[in-house]
Amino acid sequence: MNIALIEKHFRKLMEEGLGSDLNDPNLHGTPERVARMYAKFFEGEKIDFEGLTAFPNEEKYDEIVLLDNIHFVSMCSHHFLPFYGLAWVAYIPDAKVVGASKPARVIKHYGSRPQLQETLCQQVVNYMEDTLKPKGI
Repeated sequence: MNIALIEKHFRKLMEEGLGSDLNDPNLHGTPERVARMYAKFFEGEKIDFEGLTAFPNEEKYDEIVLLDNIHFVSMCSHHFLPFYGLAWVAYIPDAKVVGASKPARVIKHYGSRPQLQETLCQQVVNYMEDTLKPKGI
């Protein structure tokens, strides 16, 4: 990720595009902060995602597994503004189960890129379905 390039272009956007006075003390350092913010936000997209470690469902558990109140942040691909919320992942296991922290990691992985909320939901569902092959999700 090229933070200096992001900063340079955001500075130009602020000055030439928006007519902002970067000598204003309230705007001092804003291009640098914005560049670091975008770099931090999108770092999850660049990290190798090893995926879920699924375990055999030796206990033959067949009740709903619900993981709720998973905080997430993503970026709207239409407006390039953050959106955030709480996610719930529920599945009925078949041959495999995962640890409780894993769905949150899947959400963070797919949330680290510009997209629509509906796309994020579908990516998580598809990944969990492909990995676990649950009876339902």
